[in-house]
Amino acid sequence: MKFNPEVHYHGAECARNHGGVRYISDGSCFECRAITTTRRYHEKRQEIREYYQDRYLSNRESMLEHQAECRRADPEKFRLRNRIYYRNNLDQASARRHVRRARMAAVESERYLRSDILALYPLCLSCGSDVALALDHVVPISKGGPNVVGNIQVLCKSCNSSKRDRYHEFRPAYLLAPRIGRLALTTS
Repeated sequence: MKFNPEVHYHGAECARNHGGVRYISDGSCFECRAITTTRRYHEKRQEIREYYQDRYLSNRESMLEHQAECRRADPEKFRLRNRIYYRNNLDQASARRHVRRARMAAVESERYLRSDILALYPLCLSCGSDVALALDHVVPISKGGPNVVGNIQVLCKSCNSSKRDRYHEFRPAYLLAPRIGRLALTTS
């Protein structure tokens, strides 16, 4: 928390023994107010979402125009924000990119998380490396392959680059079996 002398002052600790930072407006404890605000948000999360969704839908054109003006005024700020978001949300950004590519190619698509695929295949299926792993489509999207979990394999970036847009199945046959069948095979 950053202390702002125009908004906060140092006073006595609250009943919960939080530090002595309080709001000038009403004397309330900074940490207690943060806890209460968070609790209220989680209690009314659905109402808040619906409110902002309705607000967006009713003002969509003006909001998009305002966003475009802000982007034109400071494009570097938006690039930086997008880079930070991508770095912090690699799974979601990767899933969005794959879905968009599939939609552009007019092929079947489903959402999946990169972390789920990497948990299933923790090493490169070609060379066994665990460095710089990438998701690869067995049948490339450019060749009409679907963007579904059954068409994904994990390769390191080097193997993925050398494969280019060719069809090559690196997954062993026992990994291609349905999940329940695989579990049955390992427990027998």
